Amino acid sequence: MLVAPDPRDRQFLGASASIGIHADVGANSAFVANFTHSHRAPALEELYNFGPHVGNLAFEVGNPNLDSETTLGLDLSLRTRMGRVRSELNAYVYDIDGFIFGDRTDELRDNLPVFDFTQGDSRFVGFDARGSLRLAGQAWATLGIGYVDAKLTTTNEPLPRIPPLRGTLTLDIPYGGFTLSPQLMYAARQDAVFRGETETAGYSVLNVHASYTWPRQHAAHVVTFTGYNLTDTTYRNHTSFIKDLAPEMGRGIRVGYSLRFF
Repeated sequence: MLVAPDPRDRQFLGASASIGIHADVGANSAFVANFTHSHRAPALEELYNFGPHVGNLAFEVGNPNLDSETTLGLDLSLRTRMGRVRSELNAYVYDIDGFIFGDRTDELRDNLPVFDFTQGDSRFVGFDARGSLRLAGQAWATLGIGYVDAKLTTTNEPLPRIPPLRGTLTLDIPYGGFTLSPQLMYAARQDAVFRGETETAGYSVLNVHASYTWPRQHAAHVVTFTGYNLTDTTYRNHTSFIKDLAPEMGRGIRVGYSLRFF
């Protein structure tokens, strides 16, 4: 039997601080490091919710006994610009004491799965890399890739709704007032799942953005065209609460016009 959280008063006090360094490495590179200590009090819904969350298709039950999250984080970055090449590599590790998340139970309420807010110590370790190559003139090709491993440190369980290895390949091709930007998005299979979660298949999605700018005196007419998921791939986003019920958007097209004054 579900019991509504006790709406008693709670008070939280915390402090956050950070320190960083920036050092040039040769003539074309820079190294950046940041160390952070942060504090986050539980949100109101995490403490006191007791009801359906329509957007997540979940019945959420708050926990008035939650403590604040405390995070120690280290971010390292190496940035390089050399001729036609630009690159950036970021690596990070975050230890979060009392990480708050929704834990799906086996119960149903109002035909919705029940999620209890709980917390546990966790560690996030990951990286993001991005590299750009100028092809000709002002045309660029950009490759990005990212990955994060997030687990509860006490049980070594993966945390829920963590994205898989993912990447993008984008071309930016300008010609006069016209710009064309096709993009291929990729996500690997996510099989590191929390209890009660389902695995999510990998996917590739093709998007295209194009625009034309017609400058006039003190104004510019801008026409845009965006094509989403042009191959009409059926795919699911592992970070979505409703991925098992609703896939992501299929093929779509959007056309826009704007008038900019200057």
